[in-house]
Amino acid sequence: MILDILYIGQGKLELKDFELLEHANIIIKNVNDAISGLIELKYKQPKLVLLNMDLIKINAFDCLKIIRQNPQYYHIKIGMISHIENFTQIENAFNYGADYFLITPITAQTLLKILDNINYQAFFKDFENVLNRYNFS
Repeated sequence: MILDILYIGQGKLELKDFELLEHANIIIKNVNDAISGLIELKYKQPKLVLLNMDLIKINAFDCLKIIRQNPQYYHIKIGMISHIENFTQIENAFNYGADYFLITPITAQTLLKILDNINYQAFFKDFENVLNRYNFS
């Protein structure tokens, strides 16, 4: 069984139309803290990691940095989730290596589009993306 989405945040990932994911057989694993999320990431490499900005102990930016520093996880797409649209948070998220920044409420349809995009990108590697991911620029 392939894990599609790993959600690292307090409680469950709340979506408006969750049943769409169930019908598409999308598997989501919820973990409540960054340490548990990093352990889960080690054993099950999902297509997408969603980090909630409300993480405690290790904040979402530190967790993002830890993931991006490990070459084993370069291929994994990471989305940040926030309840507020804060330019500084968005800028920092992309500077630290996030691929997506989502503002709640999030719909299952949005996540399906992201997963479709990830599946499409898996077939193509462009030079600029590789340079950016490996910090050669």
